[in-house]
Amino acid sequence: MQKNNERWHTDSSYRFIPSYLSFLYGLEVLPKNVSGGETEFSNMLSAYENLSKKFKEKFAPLHQVHSYNDIRRLEPSMPPLSLEERVSFPPVSHPLIRVHQDRNFKYSLFFTANTSQEISGMTLTKGRNLHKWLVKHISNSKFCYKHRWEKNDLIVWDNRVLLHRVKSYDYKKYRRVLIRATVAGKIPVLGPYSHRIK
Repeated sequence: MQKNNERWHTDSSYRFIPSYLSFLYGLEVLPKNVSGGETEFSNMLSAYENLSKKFKEKFAPLHQVHSYNDIRRLEPSMPPLSLEERVSFPPVSHPLIRVHQDRNFKYSLFFTANTSQEISGMTLTKGRNLHKWLVKHISNSKFCYKHRWEKNDLIVWDNRVLLHRVKSYDYKKYRRVLIRATVAGKIPVLGPYSHRIK
């Protein structure tokens, strides 16, 4: 599971209504002289704003498949889902461009690298190539903040507009204990072609 957390993601994107906020508290953190273990965030509002007009138009009708089960395809060491989990969390499709009603209908990117690599509306090969391009685009340092943990740090973020990932470290040698709480979302992801009520 740790390796999958190294991929850019937003919490609970595999749900029809993804999460709203996440809280992360640093109970045990890595020694200061150890590399890795930071939590990195990428701002999807800025990542969208820095797209060319051509890419904004290209992405507008597209969706990404988000699958709780497919996390196992990316991380085979994880145990398989139970039948109950499969029934409770079927794959969902969210717009690649998210519209934010509470931000005066601003647009952001909305995708993950840890639930699948498939883009609806494209062939599997083209979708995966676009997915790789998106991961590279949002990894640009001008969109990102990297937090080096200290004991008792508390971070709160908006999953609707931020992706996050852990920076790799020696999992066998060091222990890092963070307590997470997630606040459920209220509405499905709205895209540019969703019905909007102002």
